[in-house]
Amino acid sequence: MRKSKVRDIIVALIILVIALFFIAGTYARYSSTGSGTGNVQVAKWAVKINDADITTTNTFTINFVEVANNNIVDGKIAPDGRLYADFEIDPTGSEVALDYEFALGQIKAGTDPAPDGIAVEKVCTVDGSTETPLTPTDGKYTGTIALASQTAALSASEKVTVRVYIKWTNSDEAARLTSDTAAGVAAPTLSLQVTGTAKQHIG
Repeated sequence: MRKSKVRDIIVALIILVIALFFIAGTYARYSSTGSGTGNVQVAKWAVKINDADITTTNTFTINFVEVANNNIVDGKIAPDGRLYADFEIDPTGSEVALDYEFALGQIKAGTDPAPDGIAVEKVCTVDGSTETPLTPTDGKYTGTIALASQTAALSASEKVTVRVYIKWTNSDEAARLTSDTAAGVAAPTLSLQVTGTAKQHIG
């Protein structure tokens, strides 16, 4: 009888301990849950060529200017004459560095090739009165506009001007006399297609 009571007491104590364990798990504990959202803004891409926003349009204006020659009417080209066109790359507002490239098409007189001797003389960047020649790679003239600051977008201060010179050479006057004269009599309008591209600089 005594053993039975002891056993009952032990069983009761075990049940009490188990009950207290579950009760303790239900009460008296701290619990917190949190969530967050990470945000980062996409860097802005902006670039113009000759005031044309090439992020929204695929054309820009090209204006040829005569290199002063008292023997040729302004805005025209003739043997021994030169013209140039400037291409201003404006990265104002861009929050990434950029690479630019220019590809020059064939100079034409309407649908025909240009008269003999008319060709691109040189391509260079222009900074005030300083001209720095560019050497083509795979037929393209390239350069990079680096970020001036890690905390601000590019500005007008980082503009780059690329200048293309065209010259009508006259080094072999005897050989070109006939073709040059024929071109002068016809007086065709010459054209040069220029393709300018800007890309984010990587690497």
